[in-house]
Amino acid sequence: MIPNLADPRLRRAALAVGGVAALLAVLAWRLDTARFFQSWLLAWLFVLGIALGALVNVMIHELTGGAWGFAVRRPLEAAIGTLPVVAALGLPLALGLAELFPWARPGATEAVVTAKLWYLNPTAFELRALAYFALWIALGVALRRFWRRGETNAAAAPHPALRALAIVGLLVYALTMTLAAVDWIMSLSAEWYSTTFGLLIMVGQALSAFAFAVACSVLGGSLRGSTADGARTAQDLGNILLTFVMLWAYLAFTQFLIIWAADLPVEIGWYAARSQPAWRWLAVAVLGFQFALPVLAMLFRSFKRDPRRLAWLCAAVLIAHWAELLWLVEPPFRSDEVPVHWMDAVALLAVGGVWLARFLFLHAEPPAVPAPAAPRLTDTIDAKRIVAAALIVAAIVAGCAFAISWLDRGFAHGYGREPPAPRLLQAPPVEGPALQPDPKSELEAYRASQQSLLHAYRWVDRPRGVVQIPIEQAMRLATERKGAPGDAQ
Repeated sequence: MIPNLADPRLRRAALAVGGVAALLAVLAWRLDTARFFQSWLLAWLFVLGIALGALVNVMIHELTGGAWGFAVRRPLEAAIGTLPVVAALGLPLALGLAELFPWARPGATEAVVTAKLWYLNPTAFELRALAYFALWIALGVALRRFWRRGETNAAAAPHPALRALAIVGLLVYALTMTLAAVDWIMSLSAEWYSTTFGLLIMVGQALSAFAFAVACSVLGGSLRGSTADGARTAQDLGNILLTFVMLWAYLAFTQFLIIWAADLPVEIGWYAARSQPAWRWLAVAVLGFQFALPVLAMLFRSFKRDPRRLAWLCAAVLIAHWAELLWLVEPPFRSDEVPVHWMDAVALLAVGGVWLARFLFLHAEPPAVPAPAAPRLTDTIDAKRIVAAALIVAAIVAGCAFAISWLDRGFAHGYGREPPAPRLLQAPPVEGPALQPDPKSELEAYRASQQSLLHAYRWVDRPRGVVQIPIEQAMRLATERKGAPGDAQ
């Protein structure tokens, strides 16, 4: 157990590891530029998911309240503060767009790529990324400004301005992250698209941030199960973890089921690349540690009420989320290879080390929102807040579906056509004999050629001296031989 996450030695160690790994990453860039950018993108998306997922969890807590939020509030607030560092860590990717995305490669002539260039081009891509981070960072700064004034909806009378900010923030996050998921992950495959993908990425981010916050709270000693309140809070956290896990599994299965039922080559190809033996086993591992294991563990009340066990489970879920991102990002580049490469570990240590050092620095600061004394679930939850949160979730789902549908329709107009309706696959053409345009004349020509063979001389087997003679001569010779003595027998 780590006694104190505020220990400066821990921050210095994380920064040192990140610095050394960054130097190795520079060497890796010189050895294999394309693989370096692939690994860097994977590591960057992992830490980005924790930071943005923390923002989502805190805004949900502002709307719903509950004792559970104060147990993990401090690491969540610190993770939100790392967004500027995450933005800086993503800058190297701007140098490797052509190594990652088919639409960014010069001279791309495929129709499916050129049709999307109005949206997917380096200039628009970078401008959108700047807009995303500007909105996310501004949202985090605005929330922290309320918290520093001691204003929070989680444990006191609601502040209308803070509630409005949380509602707008969730809607802004849903729209921007849906578009960002298209930009940074979905566009790695030129032809593939899914209306569920943005929601799947957002739930994965919320799950990873929640698991990270629970593990930090337990390892740092702020969440203990030695008291009845601590055990009850751990149970609440376990139930919320189960909710995130079930929602993630539902969205992942829905996406797979819809694509499997439609049976369209453009959509199936994305799963086909991930059905190779090595990637198939990775998918099984992700399902085992990010779905089956948490569901099985949460069936036992004693497990949920033990913070240490819950922390180990959250660590397993966090590792599984990194493996899920590996499964989502890397198959277009490593379809027939071993999924994990040593550059993945180097990039994760470089990006994760620098990010963790900043996180620990912010975590050591006094919390912006001190937890109330002995908070109870019944004292901090309001049914109206739950209803409002449910309506916001419905609006988020509708907004994400609209954003993806709008992009899909725009891409289709790039081809000069409307989005095609699902249809059955056409069988490939089978080569066979051509139809006869004039059967009568062809039959006469065939008979003429056969008649010419009947009245001609030609070799049948030259080495054996077998020759063909005209049929009239053959019939005459046969008649003469039949009248010879002994032929009748």
